Amino acid sequence: MTGIRLAEIAKRQAEIGDELLKLNKLEQEINQKVNKTLTPARDDKEKVLDKNRINEIIEQLALQVISAYELDQGGEAPLLVTLMDGALFVTCDLIRSLAAKGHSLNYTSLTSSSYSGTTRGEVKLGQTKASVCGRNVLLVDELVDSGKTAELAISQMRAQHVTDVKFLALLNKMPENADIKRRELVDFCGTEINPDAFIVGCGLDYSNSFRGKDGIYDVNTAYIATDEESAQLKQRNAFSIELTKLDTEKQDLLKLESSQRPTHSNSFFTSGHATSPAQPIEYTYFS
Repeated sequence: MTGIRLAEIAKRQAEIGDELLKLNKLEQEINQKVNKTLTPARDDKEKVLDKNRINEIIEQLALQVISAYELDQGGEAPLLVTLMDGALFVTCDLIRSLAAKGHSLNYTSLTSSSYSGTTRGEVKLGQTKASVCGRNVLLVDELVDSGKTAELAISQMRAQHVTDVKFLALLNKMPENADIKRRELVDFCGTEINPDAFIVGCGLDYSNSFRGKDGIYDVNTAYIATDEESAQLKQRNAFSIELTKLDTEKQDLLKLESSQRPTHSNSFFTSGHATSPAQPIEYTYFS
């Protein structure tokens, strides 16, 4: 029976492998369509957010940070805390800009997630990799829209007894009617953008793609995954869970099969040849 179940597991694993290949192909086709239809985004001043404009914004932010913390006068440099995966791009550019101006800043990261595809979801915050207690902290994000992530992150930093906490965002897309308290949480903002814009690039992604583009681009939502395609792609998580269970069951069955195998001893020691006590050996000496 063990052998039969192992065969069934192998068959199911192969079936899931085939399904995952289909999902990979579907995702690739969707991303190719989205990529072909991306158009350069503009901020509220109608300036194209290309590579050069982003570099200008980073330079402006670096100068604002230097001034706010009086770094040129020997002020205490803040610890940069990166929010989410995408903010790492902005953080690295900001660190390089500050370093070029003679200021070397350290950074750590705070994991969080508030999106699934294009849908805004519940914000979840993790922990910083380095201690922030007693430090001046500058939270860095590539985008602030509802302000909820900023609010939670600032609250969490204060709960960890930081000396001071400020918030920096490359882009601000909070609507004008947003909670005024949340709008005031942003201390440094690169530029503002249409609240309804669906954008990628410079760390912003669509389903974990397009983060690496060096400018900001508008996504044509006519080419993103349909509801049916999104449901298909979400099967990847279910397949991952099923594969883990199958792997566990397979290992358990192999252990059981191994324990049920008969143990074969060396025939020499089980045939009576070495069961009697060893006899003394007599030597004959010749003179």
